[in-house]
Amino acid sequence: LVTARVAAEMLAREARRGKVAIIFGNERTGLTNEELSRAHAAVAIPTAGQGTICRKSLKYTGGTGPTSLNLSQAVGVLAYELFMAADAEERLQVEQG
Repeated sequence: LVTARVAAEMLAREARRGKVAIIFGNERTGLTNEELSRAHAAVAIPTAGQGTICRKSLKYTGGTGPTSLNLSQAVGVLAYELFMAADAEERLQVEQG
């Protein structure tokens, strides 16, 4: 279980080697166990109702905010992190020659 930023960095590195894919579950049930078993990593995007990632699990903080994002919000967060990670990867490649 990783953050969106870490996942984006992983994807940017792996994309240099070949194709990568991102799968999103539906808003009501998420991904099935079979779908998750095919993934290299699972992403957690903390919200006001969740704590920090600790020991591969999210701890509920009892916060009053929402505990999940809708699909479009999750896609937007991950797309932003991917954009930032790809830009950083490109700058690194230029610096390394």
